[in-house]
Amino acid sequence: MATRDKYRGILVTGILILAIGMAFLTGCGERGAVTSGPAGPAGGETAKLAATFSLQDLEGKTVSLESLQGKVVILDFWATWCGPCKEAMPVLQQLSDKYANKGVVVIGVNQRESREKVKDFVTSNKFTYQQLLDSDGKVGSDYGVEGIPTLVIIDQKGNQAMTHVGYTPELANIISEKVDSLLKGA
Repeated sequence: MATRDKYRGILVTGILILAIGMAFLTGCGERGAVTSGPAGPAGGETAKLAATFSLQDLEGKTVSLESLQGKVVILDFWATWCGPCKEAMPVLQQLSDKYANKGVVVIGVNQRESREKVKDFVTSNKFTYQQLLDSDGKVGSDYGVEGIPTLVIIDQKGNQAMTHVGYTPELANIISEKVDSLLKGA
């Protein structure tokens, strides 16, 4: 009888380890879920205005959404412990480089981690696009972030144009397609 209980305990432990491992491998949020924003007045719907924010960057300088008006803004809500976030960040660096002088700004919005931890992570991985600290998670909450990475694209008029949750190998194409259409005025 004791042997049977021992094997049952091992089996239950193994199943728990497997479940935790699968949860980790599938990421911190949904994989590749995309939600486009409303078409705007021309499409018969009212555009959803992006939530305003004012956050500090890694040097302590305050950055607000208002200061970015007239540009396409890509916000990436992320954390250093999130595997899919780490996969998405090189893609965001490439997009930042690609659109550097085209009226597009890529901004990482770290969720609830210390300035030092974020700065060390960004420096060691050689990410140069701007990083902001959402220390209390309020801005993430304002944007409805439930899983990370969550990317939000804001158009030149300050409307939330698209939200993408999770990482997919097609991330660069998905984001580029939306950004290009916004730059063309489509």
